[in-house]
Amino acid sequence: MAIYYPGCDTDELPDYQCDDCNDYEKGRVRSAGFVTDAYYTTLIANPTNVTLWTTGIASGDIIIIPKVTGTLDAPDPITGQGYGDDVETILGRDFTLTYRDPNYKGNCNFYNTLKRKNGQYHSIYRTGSQTHISDVTVTIDTRAPITENLEDNVEWNVSSKWRSQDSPCPFDTPAGIFECFQVI
Repeated sequence: MAIYYPGCDTDELPDYQCDDCNDYEKGRVRSAGFVTDAYYTTLIANPTNVTLWTTGIASGDIIIIPKVTGTLDAPDPITGQGYGDDVETILGRDFTLTYRDPNYKGNCNFYNTLKRKNGQYHSIYRTGSQTHISDVTVTIDTRAPITENLEDNVEWNVSSKWRSQDSPCPFDTPAGIFECFQVI
C-alpha cells in the first residue's frame, strides 16, 4: 500500500548518470550575462536554441558580457528548525556569482544602471563548455575599485545574488553566443 502525504515532494528521483569516459567540465566563469524575467521562460524552454538567444539579444532581453573571469561560490544553505527527529530543515540556498569585467571606461553608465534593475533579471554564466541560468531573478551589485598598485587594472566587479532551492543545471553552450558584438 502506497502512502501519500499531500504537499510533500512527489518528484521521482531520476537515475544517476554514470560515464566512465567523462569529459570533465573546466572551471572559471568565462562569460556572463543577464536575461529579463519576461524572456526567461521562452529561453529556458530550449536553452541551446541559437535563434532564441539571438532574438533575445536583438530585442534587449538578453545581455551578454563575453569575456570575464569569475566564480560561483558553493551556495550556503538556509536552514530552519527541524521537526520530529530532524535537527534542521534546509529551506533553500544563497548563491553568489561574482565576475570581473575589464571593459572599464565605456561601461560606467551600463553598470550604474544595471545595479538599479534588481529583481528584473536572471543571471547567465558560462564555464568551459556549459552555460547556466539562475532559476530566479537576482540582486546585482556593481563596483569599480581602484588599488594602489600601478600595474593593476581597473575593472568592474559584479556580483549577482539569489536564493533558490535548486542549483542551475548546465546545458551545452550555444555556438557563437558569447562573442564580442553589438546589436545595431
